[in-house]
Amino acid sequence: MQEGGGGDGKDLGLAFPQVARDGPGEIGETTFNSRYQAPVRSLAAFEQSIYADDWRDLMRLYLVRRTRSFIQDNYAQTDQASGRTYLVFSDGRRSYFPARVPRTVKFLVDESQEADPYATLYSESVVQIVNGLNLPRYGLANYIAKSPKERPTSAEAKQLENLSHAGKRLMGFCRTNLFKRLESGGPAFIQSVERHILRNFVYLHAIEAGLDLPLGTQDAALLDARSNDENEEALLPETAEENEGATSTLDEIEIATRLDSETTFRRRAAEVYAQYTGPLRRRFKWLRPSLFHTNLKRDLLADARNLLTVLDLCGTWDASRDAKLAALYNLLTQQHPDEKVLIFTQFADTVRYLTAQLKARGVLSMEGVTGDSDDPTELAWRFSPESSGRRDRVSSANELRVLVATDVLSEGQRTERAT
Repeated sequence: MQEGGGGDGKDLGLAFPQVARDGPGEIGETTFNSRYQAPVRSLAAFEQSIYADDWRDLMRLYLVRRTRSFIQDNYAQTDQASGRTYLVFSDGRRSYFPARVPRTVKFLVDESQEADPYATLYSESVVQIVNGLNLPRYGLANYIAKSPKERPTSAEAKQLENLSHAGKRLMGFCRTNLFKRLESGGPAFIQSVERHILRNFVYLHAIEAGLDLPLGTQDAALLDARSNDENEEALLPETAEENEGATSTLDEIEIATRLDSETTFRRRAAEVYAQYTGPLRRRFKWLRPSLFHTNLKRDLLADARNLLTVLDLCGTWDASRDAKLAALYNLLTQQHPDEKVLIFTQFADTVRYLTAQLKARGVLSMEGVTGDSDDPTELAWRFSPESSGRRDRVSSANELRVLVATDVLSEGQRTERAT
């Protein structure tokens, strides 16, 4: 039940949040205000919502983003002869917006074949497991003990309060993100499953040993691929002074070897926790496990074991049986063997997978670019030296025909009109 109209910018009156079944449209604003101690058009009301769509709507209507379509609708001029839109540069040159004509490239998912990895990944059993996850690390506020043996310190109380502000919407974003990674590709999804299992066991290791729990970011923006194309927890705040010599991503220390059982995950989790409390300690906030209800341990273990079932169902990923990859390879080598091709994908993991696999199959003059790349602009120049005005700096031998990228190249880079 999301009702109400879009706001006029004077307040947050876009849509009442779906706090519960007794939303403001059903019980009235007065009762709603009394029950939740928050006006329905306030951020405090949205904090009560358990539905991720409420937050997406809030950001969609009030977050200012200068997207291509926004610029085209509000700043571009129209060529009367061709009907194409363009921007005028300071020297009088016209820069036309390219006409995008999306086409669907289909690949076969054969549910009758047990060897088809996508038939397994898209199966009802996998979908049900993901839908049924408790995601306790994202909803720690749900597990705060009402009467802990030792009361929280003032610093701990502040951290617990911050958890209550973020948890419910983070859980929704996380579940959606898992499905998005499944849509992106099998390897990206499996990597996320492995990370979730391992980090659950890191928490379980701490709880069982009576050690402090490492709290990563509780910022929902980290789950937004528009601002972060890496794994949702791979990057955490750091400064050079705090982490000199430390690895920049948690992935490098977490999934060092193949993990395929609860025993191997538990062993690796203990090693990772030692890293967390050593060189990476200042990248986390910490809370005593005694401040949380015992159900936290139960739900962490339940999720980890359910996700281990997903890994058992999928087995080791075999790129030779990846029909989606094969369809892309056919597109690049058979349908468009000589043309420039710019491939966008949402996640950096998928960029790395596609780049490695396509190069291994003989696709030449190609690279991948993500938000973690040293110089995305330089790769954009190599892909389109003519339109970027860098032909004198990019030799034919160094020019790219295929570029696989995340949204780091979707805006602000001139890759169109490539020749």
